[in-house]
Amino acid sequence: MSPETEAPTPVRAARAARLLTLGRQLASFGTIGAVCFVIDLAVYNVLRATVLPDSPIWAKVVSAVVSTAVAWLANRSITFRSERGVDRRATVREGLLFALANLVGLFIAAACLFVSHYVLGFRSTLADNVAGNGVGLVLGTAFRFAAYKALVFVSLTLVPEGGFGLMTTTLSAALVTAAGPLLQPGSPATSGTVPNRGTTNVPTGGSGQLPHAAWSLGEWIGYSALIVVSVLLTLVALSTLWWMLHAWRSRDALKATRFSETPRPAAHRFTLLVPGRHEQDVMGQTLDMLATQDHPDFEIIAIVGEDDPETDAVVRAAAARHPELIRVVVDDTAPKNKPKAMNLALQYATGDIVGVFDAEDEVYPHLLTLVDSRFQETGADVVQGGVQLMNFKSSWWSLRNVLEYYFWFRSRLHFHAESKFIPLGGNTVFVTRERLEWSNGWDAHCLAEDCELGVRLSADNAKVVVAYSPEAVTREETPPTFASLLKQRTRWNQGFLQVLGKGEWKKLPTRKQRFFARYLLTMPFIQAATGLLIPLSVLMIAFVKVPTSIALISFIPLAPTLMLLAVEIVGLGEFGRLYKEKVRVRDYVKLVLGLIPYQVFLAAAAVRAVVRHVQGQNGWEKTEHTGQHRTPAPEVVGFPSAVTETATESADARELQTTGGTR
Repeated sequence: MSPETEAPTPVRAARAARLLTLGRQLASFGTIGAVCFVIDLAVYNVLRATVLPDSPIWAKVVSAVVSTAVAWLANRSITFRSERGVDRRATVREGLLFALANLVGLFIAAACLFVSHYVLGFRSTLADNVAGNGVGLVLGTAFRFAAYKALVFVSLTLVPEGGFGLMTTTLSAALVTAAGPLLQPGSPATSGTVPNRGTTNVPTGGSGQLPHAAWSLGEWIGYSALIVVSVLLTLVALSTLWWMLHAWRSRDALKATRFSETPRPAAHRFTLLVPGRHEQDVMGQTLDMLATQDHPDFEIIAIVGEDDPETDAVVRAAAARHPELIRVVVDDTAPKNKPKAMNLALQYATGDIVGVFDAEDEVYPHLLTLVDSRFQETGADVVQGGVQLMNFKSSWWSLRNVLEYYFWFRSRLHFHAESKFIPLGGNTVFVTRERLEWSNGWDAHCLAEDCELGVRLSADNAKVVVAYSPEAVTREETPPTFASLLKQRTRWNQGFLQVLGKGEWKKLPTRKQRFFARYLLTMPFIQAATGLLIPLSVLMIAFVKVPTSIALISFIPLAPTLMLLAVEIVGLGEFGRLYKEKVRVRDYVKLVLGLIPYQVFLAAAAVRAVVRHVQGQNGWEKTEHTGQHRTPAPEVVGFPSAVTETATESADARELQTTGGTR
């Protein structure tokens, strides 16, 4: 018999059978997908035309959920009916994995729509359909079929070598890269053989769950640690995502975060405190810029140490240039820190509103006029203005640090103010003199004196108003070195732990406020615990085969983490648009690649803060400044304001008066 007429070998027959089965599954999957596509398309457009005209993302979420439910029933009953589990336990497992696979597919489709609608600016209904129901649907569908085939509809009696185990391991590795520690489920021990489907030693049908030996103490500890990591990462990602998007929940909410476009006439006198230590490179320019404020009634108090002659010389030179505005207070306290310096200067303040700025700040020349009006409009005890780091191109960590500030002041502080619990920012914050006298100034021993003051004021039901207009933000720079950033973040975390231990937050009047306070102030502990568990998780992934149930839990942080990354990508684009900064492709790449390293860094800073706190090391680690943010900047996108028309005239008149009519 010739080779051409020779009967097919068992291997060829098995291969042909697999291809035939795969073809039938693809046809069935495609047909079901087409039906679900029509359902998705119809539901999406009905929602956009009726109840959700301005919410394309939510419309997409709802339509995807509806079509996914149909897909679940149809694929389980038709496409993969011979491979599905038949008992209750297997059905639950498949349901969880199906939900996970579709959640990732949903994210892929929503991310395509998000980028098209908000980043690229294609906001027509046609463009939304192309992005969400075209590109996004194709990519999401391809992922779903692969996940269904290799991960979801796989009876545990028929676990393929390199199939379920390989798929789960691959997803676990991807999740480690994207969201933190994850788990690798192991394939069960096998002895029998099922053609082309790996090995098994139990009869087919049912869930096929194999009996597992009792876990050892080490396994209990390791698995528990992995579950804790997954839960903590999920909670942190979800809460962070919610707070980041708070200001964008509606157009009216976003507009309400701004300063008034028509500020009222001045009614207050301001005292501006500017502490500085070894800031001779930046402080002189900051004082000169503050002196150009168009407000008619303010004073500036510059605070320097008696052991800092370089900064003292720069400050006194600025005072000589603006003698009617700037006074110098020498801080001879020991050991020195920012709250001690401000408490000393507070004794010399004459304004009924006290504002705080850092030595390197670039301050909007009309800011005091806007803040004065905000006090009058709201009857506030505190007005917190916006602060924005600018040098996002300096390093990979500066990019993420810039976005942290953007979302913190643009959105998250507004959420805290509405919740009546707010950790105030360290500068561009304005407090009535009456409230500062009530609080005896700032806590001189706290490393986060701004947060501590905000907690006490919140507990006393003080009214705190947050205002953010892009053109009116105070511009700053990220720390110039990674070590400096680590010290800064350690100090903040340690300050939060001090505020937690002090217990003033327990005086907050409502349970909701106390819950927010406890969660926010314990964040260093949460990050530290996660950081300590990351090495253990990596070891588990590399060397331990984890039960499927534990592996399922480990996938939970994936969805919120990917959504968080998508929001950061959009936020970077909006930052560039608002501040006329060109965001390059490599900046987006750095943002994505820097996700995990930056989270590890945050965990390391939290661990360091906890260690220092336990050891009683409460020294102030200063952040150095080099003026990286001080580059010629174009006009920021903002609103036309009545103060703009008279700003130049007012500043010029005061400068002529100060210099005796000479320039």
